[in-house]
Amino acid sequence: MKKLLTLLGVTAVLFFNSSCNQGPTGPEGPAGNANVKSMSFTVTANQWYHIGTTGTPGERFETILTAPIITQDIVSTGAVNMYLSSNGNQWTAMPYTYPTGTGPTYGFTESWICSYSLNQAIIDLQDSDFNTQPPSATVFVKIVAVAASGRIANPDLDWNNYSAVKAAFDLKD
Repeated sequence: MKKLLTLLGVTAVLFFNSSCNQGPTGPEGPAGNANVKSMSFTVTANQWYHIGTTGTPGERFETILTAPIITQDIVSTGAVNMYLSSNGNQWTAMPYTYPTGTGPTYGFTESWICSYSLNQAIIDLQDSDFNTQPPSATVFVKIVAVAASGRIANPDLDWNNYSAVKAAFDLKD
């Protein structure tokens, strides 16, 4: 009797499942890449704050950007690339250091340094003479958070070239 009831139950389940009509296929989802996400920021002169004492090591200006794309998974196993622009069109990978001053000899270097932690990106501006001046103009920042699988799948990608990264992952501005 138990076997008969089990057999009838299995038959009923198969009958009802086979008589269901499948609905129409839904619309295609938006294009994108689940392994890579990006954010853009406009950082104005009043978003920087001074750290340290002028003339002493460690003196700099810093801004902290809220970036929810920097998840715990990204912090633990992924990577974050940051790019800087003065005009929003040409991008330079950070960290970035360049000489300042005039002539064949330069007085000091200026460094744009980036770091990150969960949900935030930190950008520091520091001069080698420890007399850093705050940025007087607006700068533009792109943050690209890459899951480990995205890095592994693209070993030959020039990660310092934002245009190449944007093209490889179909990132939107």
